[in-house]
Amino acid sequence: MLYGSTGRPDLMGADRAAELAHAQYASAHRLAAGLAPDTEIYPTHGFGSFCSATQSAAVSSTIGREQTPLTLLGQTPEQVAEAQRELLRVGIDSPAAMAVGDPADWSGGHPLRSFAAADFSDLEAVRQYRSPVIVDVRRDQEWVESHVDGAIHMPLHELRARLPELPDEELWVYCRTGYRASVAASMLDAAGRRVVAVDDDYDRAPTAGLPIACA
Repeated sequence: MLYGSTGRPDLMGADRAAELAHAQYASAHRLAAGLAPDTEIYPTHGFGSFCSATQSAAVSSTIGREQTPLTLLGQTPEQVAEAQRELLRVGIDSPAAMAVGDPADWSGGHPLRSFAAADFSDLEAVRQYRSPVIVDVRRDQEWVESHVDGAIHMPLHELRARLPELPDEELWVYCRTGYRASVAASMLDAAGRRVVAVDDDYDRAPTAGLPIACA
């Protein structure tokens, strides 16, 4: 159990990920059930650790604070149902509430923000008339196996700490299937950077015409 997150059950390999995810789920719930809500948490890893499943900037937390009431918001009932199915796969089976509507209704009067999304064909088209800054947020092993030639490798768990290393230009962010790219794009957008999330499957990169290299 980390701040705002848990450890990654996939680090020992995909063949043990499901087993370890079930064990971790049971362990976290056993702790939450057996300890007082004000019990402080002292994780072995802090923000930015490779072992963390997600990112958090917290510097302290308690058992009570980490217990994740979750409300699902979607523009359609189908979006909410899809989100619930995805959460079930990681053991979150009881959202506190659900709502359907327009994001503007939930903003509390604050202006909404957004960033551009594209696919690998769009990225290749842009490369025909300029040299975009491409950021690969996949893990080290994925990068070693292959990557878009000329991309900057910055794994998602390192992104916030290494943000100053990225040039102050529009950043095209990609991953394996688009999920991590969307998370990275959100972080970059929140930091005031210009970003395009490549919402596409990495297997389409070569067929789109992008040059591929191996480390």
